Amino acid sequence: MCSIALLQSIGTHASDFVQTMISNLKLLFDEYVKNSKSTSSSLVGSSNVSDNDPIDSILHQLNVNMADLEGDYDESDDYK
Repeated sequence: MCSIALLQSIGTHASDFVQTMISNLKLLFDEYVKNSKSTSSSLVGSSNVSDNDPIDSILHQLNVNMADLEGDYDESDDYK
């Protein structure tokens, strides 16, 4: 019975992880679309490439989201 409870617990955590990743991907996509529209509208009537890089913004948001996922994890716990 313990193994069934353990598998259910793992399944729950895996499901939560997948839902979090899907949510983060949606946020990244929405940010990309927003930045793409902003960049394309700033390029209208201009031949210069904008300094706004939507990829940099997306990577920054991904780093912020990944930091949120890590929480208060203390690496020193690994060595006890």
